[in-house]
Amino acid sequence: MVSKQYRIGLCQLSCHFNIKGDVCSFLTIRKKAGSNAVIETRWIYYDNETNSWAYASDTSDSGFSITGSESIMPGLIIRPDIDLSVFKIFPSVPTSLTVSPYMFSRLDLFWKDNSHNETGFVIERKVKNGSYAQIATVGTDITKYSDTDAVLDTTYYYRVKATGELDSGYSNEASGTLLKVALKPNIDLLERIIAIKPPSNLKANSVSGDPNGVNLSWKASDSDIDGYIIERKSGTGDWEMTSSAGTDETNVTETGLKTNTIYSYRVKAYKLYMNSDPSNIIEFNTAAEKPVINGQISLDFFIDNNTYKINDISSILDVSPVIKEGRTLIPIRYVTTPFGAEIQWIDEEKKVTITQGTTIIELWIGKNMAKINGESVPIDPGNSTVIPLIINGRTMMPLRFIAENLGCEVKWISEYKQVKIIYQGNKLDPQPEPPIN
Repeated sequence: MVSKQYRIGLCQLSCHFNIKGDVCSFLTIRKKAGSNAVIETRWIYYDNETNSWAYASDTSDSGFSITGSESIMPGLIIRPDIDLSVFKIFPSVPTSLTVSPYMFSRLDLFWKDNSHNETGFVIERKVKNGSYAQIATVGTDITKYSDTDAVLDTTYYYRVKATGELDSGYSNEASGTLLKVALKPNIDLLERIIAIKPPSNLKANSVSGDPNGVNLSWKASDSDIDGYIIERKSGTGDWEMTSSAGTDETNVTETGLKTNTIYSYRVKAYKLYMNSDPSNIIEFNTAAEKPVINGQISLDFFIDNNTYKINDISSILDVSPVIKEGRTLIPIRYVTTPFGAEIQWIDEEKKVTITQGTTIIELWIGKNMAKINGESVPIDPGNSTVIPLIINGRTMMPLRFIAENLGCEVKWISEYKQVKIIYQGNKLDPQPEPPIN
């Protein structure tokens, strides 16, 4: 019989097998008690006859078949008492690949990252009846890519794999087509003729079991549209498209967000080459620690210090509280979130709306008047210079005005430049503004 020789790579281990027909030698590695299966594991080996690398893929709990160059080689059976710790585990396969056209300029790809040990991702593309070829690579934790080389009126097929010391398998195949146009239209004219109504009532909620995920939902546009574009930014960064949704979809889940970071989201509807105005802007905070709070809630903030406490559990602010015009300003989400209040940002009006139960508070950047359940009231009757501000890209709100109108007791502890807020879940009579020194 003809002898076939293979070099098998098992992590740091290497050895040679002489395979004759259906007979092969066994590699014995120290026994792992109670283990009788090798799951989601492949071995890379080198075929000396074809001078090429190939893979051994798992086909059963205890056996592997070696394949390469589209042909099946003699089977190599591996004993089931192998210590799994010596195997090189491949990155998990990316999933949920989607392709969405953006105007006439590009095809946007999005996928789900299921691994924690990848070094990046490879994007491959083909046309119908063609062969896949690599067109790009992106880094670790990146789950999107824009194909700007796509040709109009051509359907492309895509697949993605995670890379590492060994590569994952491929994602699902997804396709997309750019619409063909004879002439780029006058966008300004079309926007005046066809007004696309924006989506509204954008909300952000945590994803169960994923502290670095967010679920976004919105009210659909009333216009005839082709889909939605989701945009995101953090801090003073620029808005960028992070995902998309179809015509009939009104929610999307994004994962892989950075811990303890506040993100801003907005959604636009699109039709052919035109986008609507954005929806309301919503903020979402991926807090590093979200303590469970029952009963009374106590918050402690310290001027010019980014550490704060919720019921004596320390957390971090992205911006420290400051004193302006003798009053404390703070990113108000850190006050409202523990009480279960919702915040909405209306960019066109530079307005913040805070809703808790039947109480609705409205404030505008640069204005010293606010509204409580539709009634106009001064933010500080004794100091007309107290106004909401945007400082270094963050919206800073007057702490006392909002806290008291949400039913809190506010105390100033001058010795530590500390503001203490106590929330009992019911309305309290407002107290006089304490001195700051």
